Order: sequence, then structure tokens, then C-alpha cells
Amino acid sequence: MKITPFFLCLVSAIILTGCATRIAMPKQSADGYETFRFYNPNVEELPTFADQSVEAMAIIQKRLKKDLEDAGLKEAGADADLVITYLVVVQNNTVTTAISDYYQNSGIEIIEAAHEYVQDHKPNRRFEAGTVIVDVIDASTQRLIYRDFATREVIKGSTGEERKQAIESATDEAIQAFTN
Repeated sequence: MKITPFFLCLVSAIILTGCATRIAMPKQSADGYETFRFYNPNVEELPTFADQSVEAMAIIQKRLKKDLEDAGLKEAGADADLVITYLVVVQNNTVTTAISDYYQNSGIEIIEAAHEYVQDHKPNRRFEAGTVIVDVIDASTQRLIYRDFATREVIKGSTGEERKQAIESATDEAIQAFTN
């Protein structure tokens, strides 16, 4: 059985929507909001030479900023209307890992749901995928108003530019319903 990016997206969709009773997936839009801030805005200051996850986080944050600004929102400080957080879940047939330094919530429910699903539906072929999960929180109420995700297959031997394009494409997809 060939594992395609479509299959991985479908698996992730089943993971997150199949557990909707445990995992909130609100889909409010950006309408009515003017400013945003990142939960952890300092990703650009970290060295990227030693850790690819830091590089991925910088790409995600830069792309989210572009997408939000293209939608008319402005980045602000502590008094921003919205708090933007994101989580990356990297998964293969046996291990689920979360890179959560830039995520306000614990993310445990999402990680557990993803891991349980793969354990129950483990494909015969080895695969690795990365999922970007974006949460948007109303800063005044501390209420989650938007959550979505996108998955891309991790392709061994891809160039830095191909990896960047995959991360940007997943990030765009994960925030698209909020910014449109």
C-alpha cells in the first residue's frame, strides 16, 4: 500500500475529527479582531544550526504572521486581541512527538488521540508525517475561538527549499479558514 500525502491528511482528519468530543475544533473567523500576538514570539532569536525543529517553528511563525497580516490583522504586544499558538506533531508508525514550545495549551489530548489512532490503524509501510496545529485564542476571554490543522508527509532527502514549501503550505492550510 502506497502512503500518499492525501492518505496522511485523511488519517489526521480522522484523528482530530473522530475525537471531536475530546478535542475542541472551533472555527470562528478573524472578523471583528484587529491585532494579534504570538504566545512565544522569540523563535527568530534561537539558533537554527543545531535543531531543525527551531527552523520549522521560525518558518511557521513567519508564515502565520504573513497570513494574518494579509487578512488585515496587525501584530501587537501584550494588549493584542488574539493570541496565536501552534503545535507541531511529528509521527511515524510507532512514535508520536510534539514540539510544543510555541503552544499555550498542553496539547496532550491531541497528541494522545493521534498516537492512539496510529497504534490502532498502523499501516504496513513505514511513514513519517508532520502536522501543524494552529490555535487562536481570544485574549480578553481566554477562550479558544479557532483550531485547525494540516498534515504533510516528511520526505527523506528533500531539500531545504522543499521542506520550507511543505511547512508553509501546511501553515497556510491550517489558518486559512480563520483568515478568509
